[in-house]
Amino acid sequence: MINAAIATLATCAMLLPVAGSANADEPSNTAALGAGYTATKISHPNAGLGENDGIVNVLNGESTDDLTQGEAERGQNYSWASAGYGDWMYVGTCYSAMGSTLKYMANTMGAKYASIKAALDVAFNGELFLDNGENHSLLLKINVKTGEVKIIVNAIGGEHAVNGYRAAVEFHDKLYFAAAAKGQPYLLEVDPNSGDATEIVYRSAAMTTGLKKGYTAGIRG
Repeated sequence: MINAAIATLATCAMLLPVAGSANADEPSNTAALGAGYTATKISHPNAGLGENDGIVNVLNGESTDDLTQGEAERGQNYSWASAGYGDWMYVGTCYSAMGSTLKYMANTMGAKYASIKAALDVAFNGELFLDNGENHSLLLKINVKTGEVKIIVNAIGGEHAVNGYRAAVEFHDKLYFAAAAKGQPYLLEVDPNSGDATEIVYRSAAMTTGLKKGYTAGIRG
């Protein structure tokens, strides 16, 4: 259990955001990154330092793109997949990447996730958000000029059930997102010129099929 706790804290140190060059006490949402580049926080721009944040809000346990309702959804703040189209940035989230990683680590190390979470609650005074018990990664888009957010796919259950989106690419005026779904990962097509209509255009064989043949099926393989 001690080894599990050490590994957990090391993982948290790698996944938690690193402070930028801007002064943490500055009220501005824009930070100078050097070489003429700046980064501007557009999610909940009026929220103060240390307040909950997320790309969307959560209301009665459901994600909502109405940012006047509910509160910031802390699990929707991490992404590996995005593609720009017009004034919109299309983003596939990985819900609560920290919580998902620790659950996997607990299973691999033969430890109890509840015990690891309890240790983290002590280490971070209960302030480190892990999850609300259900993975619900989203496919959404953000207007880069206004900050408006629209949810395209809320992948809870059904054919779109997904652990997170891992890659995105534009091809012939359509966007394609690689969805790391349980059982059979798939490729989701999004058509920005048809009201963001979506269609699963490819679904791979079950991950266990490749594993039996010695193929890697990890997120980096």
